[in-house]
Amino acid sequence: MAVITGYYRYNDIWFAWPDALPGEDREALKAFLAHDSLVSPDHPFNEGDERGVMLYMGALANGERRLLVSTKQVSYARYWLHEMGLTKQLIPAPYAHCLLTTPRDLVSADPTFFAQGLDLKNAKKNVDKENKRLKKSHLPVVLSAKHDLFSRVREIWQAKKGIWIALDFEDWERDQTLLIEYGSSTTRWDNELEVNSHRHVILEGTPRNGKYVEDNRDRYQFGVSDTVSLNTLKQQVQTLFSGFQKAGVPLFLIFHDYKDDLKRLRRLGVPVETARHLLPASSTDLKFDDVYIVDTQDLFSALEGQKQKRKLKVMCERLHVFGSAFHNAGNDAHYAMLAFKEMMAHEPLDEQRERRWPGQGVTVEHPPVESESEDQGGYEAMFGAEAMPKE
Repeated sequence: MAVITGYYRYNDIWFAWPDALPGEDREALKAFLAHDSLVSPDHPFNEGDERGVMLYMGALANGERRLLVSTKQVSYARYWLHEMGLTKQLIPAPYAHCLLTTPRDLVSADPTFFAQGLDLKNAKKNVDKENKRLKKSHLPVVLSAKHDLFSRVREIWQAKKGIWIALDFEDWERDQTLLIEYGSSTTRWDNELEVNSHRHVILEGTPRNGKYVEDNRDRYQFGVSDTVSLNTLKQQVQTLFSGFQKAGVPLFLIFHDYKDDLKRLRRLGVPVETARHLLPASSTDLKFDDVYIVDTQDLFSALEGQKQKRKLKVMCERLHVFGSAFHNAGNDAHYAMLAFKEMMAHEPLDEQRERRWPGQGVTVEHPPVESESEDQGGYEAMFGAEAMPKE
């Protein structure tokens, strides 16, 4: 017999399932599912994680959210109650038509932890409120796709799979085909230990910005800048990428607005034509020779629930990743990596959005700031006029 792995709506498990059982079995199941009981360290669902009991937050195709319980948990509940003598017989499973599976019914199902019974109660209320707000919004399909992207990237990152490299480039302000700086920030894992490296390169003999774009090439914040020829940089970058692909793990390229940066990578001789934008549903589906593109603009847009894409400085400011001397390729690559980690290392999207901007709902509205429309104004707003580079 085929075994289907899927999820049941928490509401169906909490209300409908017990009501379908005879008296004594019903009361035993209700006690098992009680909020304070579920979060207890002694509950069978609790696997010793200090974060509490793990349930799931699911995203439907229309963008709505559902708190979920897995089929594994439902099966365990049935057998545990019977083995403990709390039910006279093995209680029947919930109706099969209540079962949700991915990708047929669900876009994603994120593990979500609850340490207190009140947290679980509030989560259910918040999900209901968010769904009501979503039905009134005009962005359900857009938000659903972005939520799916955020969830997939987060699951793979937290599984510590692959090599992740944030890249940034600076062109000459008068000729965008003339590369003047290159920056990278890399994270990988060695026996579960995170290993980080970063680099800033100035192309020798190139002109400086300063009239239309800030000139911060001499203000790299994370080490010493290298000055090399364009041919040398091409050889170094090609060697770097070939080494990554020989490592036998997937490669993730992190950009903040990837379109122009991909063109620059191609000009450096890095073949990125086969790089994918759609990540697999699970980290277990990754292949060692896969190359994926991850854009922090899209991830932050998902977190805010906004169509509008934010500039790097604005995104970092709102994530409390503060820095200085933007428009230095090394700095920008590193800040993009820090912002990426700040989003991916924490809770699932909905819980994270509520923690960062309480009470905002599906779509976060911020007061306008100068840095969204004008680079220099945003720089002054964040770091003060005295920190501005002089022309």
